[in-house]
Amino acid sequence: MDQTPEIVIDAKDRIMGLHKGLGIIESFDENNPKMTIADAARLNDLTRSAVRRHLLTLTELGYVETDGKYYWLSTKVLNFANAYLTSSRLPRVLTPFLQRITMNIGETAQASVLEKNEVVYIAKNSPPKIINAGWDVGRRMNPFLVTPGLVMLANIPEDKFKKLLDQYKPQPFTPFTMISKKDIEKFILDIRTKGYGITSQQYELGVIGAAVPLRDRKGQLLGAISVTAPTSRTTPDQMRDAAVPALLDCAQIIREII
Repeated sequence: MDQTPEIVIDAKDRIMGLHKGLGIIESFDENNPKMTIADAARLNDLTRSAVRRHLLTLTELGYVETDGKYYWLSTKVLNFANAYLTSSRLPRVLTPFLQRITMNIGETAQASVLEKNEVVYIAKNSPPKIINAGWDVGRRMNPFLVTPGLVMLANIPEDKFKKLLDQYKPQPFTPFTMISKKDIEKFILDIRTKGYGITSQQYELGVIGAAVPLRDRKGQLLGAISVTAPTSRTTPDQMRDAAVPALLDCAQIIREII
């Protein structure tokens, strides 16, 4: 599927306590690894008393830990990720193919999907090297900043792509980040023509990425598979000659079995 459809339910069917509790969990990130009640209230636009009750409940359930002032997520939150990884067929199917790609070219291979306008990495395999590139499973990224995201954007309906591009506010994360929307449109067209995408240091200095779309036997877009490598070990031309054929080969086999 291109994206998970947005579901709107009646207010009477919505459990707001669950909605708020999950929102508080999601507000913890690399910029907010630990928060006070006031911090969480500000980020979630809730009253301090409401946040206090939610955090205390989450602490009682074991999903949050506290020293009395600060709150942080416990490892029990990983149960959510594990539930997805063990119940979803896609990561299980893709993992052996990612291992095959890594074995053939010696670089990190990943699989990702487009979920609510974000790239979510669902599987990864890395070589036993000191320096590995790529994002961890569960990481969410803006699709305009990573190669698999751009590849998936090139394979969704044009009206959806245009809407996302209109909403996108480019920032120069590196000197090589595409910040012109015309350049982005040109890059997307190039992906559609070639069937793959390669970026160099688009979001992070020293990282090159290559990606191809992943489809099922009906031709529906499932996501993307990609390879990331440090610029110290490869070049865009080398990625084109080595990584792209390996990705396309696996994508074709996967399409025949899903």
